Amino acid sequence: MLLVGVGACASLHRGESSSDFCVAPGPGTQGPVAGLTDASGHAPPPASVSHRLAGTWDVLTVTNEGASPARADRWQLRLVPTDSTTWYRCPLGACRTRDVAVVAAGARVRRDVPFDSVARAQRRSRDPEQVEAHYEPATKQVTFWFGPLIFDAGTFYELDELTDSTFAGRWTDGSYAMLAVRRSGVTVFEHRQGYFCARR
Repeated sequence: MLLVGVGACASLHRGESSSDFCVAPGPGTQGPVAGLTDASGHAPPPASVSHRLAGTWDVLTVTNEGASPARADRWQLRLVPTDSTTWYRCPLGACRTRDVAVVAAGARVRRDVPFDSVARAQRRSRDPEQVEAHYEPATKQVTFWFGPLIFDAGTFYELDELTDSTFAGRWTDGSYAMLAVRRSGVTVFEHRQGYFCARR
């Protein structure tokens, strides 16, 4: 495989490979997250979404573009609710709008790296594997942002569905990096992307 372009902001998480609880979602565009509405169809408040995302998740990430053959990586993600005073904090200060709230933060679980819940909750972690959950009540969308944003778009996990015990969706590496892969005897250049599932 040949890497084309400049570096990526966040790497895929390598771990145990398995695909026993995750299936590819059907085609579609991002819209409201299934399971993210109350009985009347309204979007829940940020605090409610923050609570639902908090905890340790067993995640399976499948790469079906930018890899040949497809690749499955199993890993754990831990999220904590963020302090409400930091929900609308942007990298250079207070955000101009309150359209998006950063409701949870965390990182991949690693045996050699302690997990600082306080730093995550206050959004002051400098961990290169940090994760932030961005919630847009107007569109009922949740997106995970991986790693500190530098010169490219980073890696984004967009949820399609969320329950109290599972979530699932699609992910894409929005960086400038592309991979040359062979498909049916033809070399094509692709961004890394695929789908993911998680359960408690």
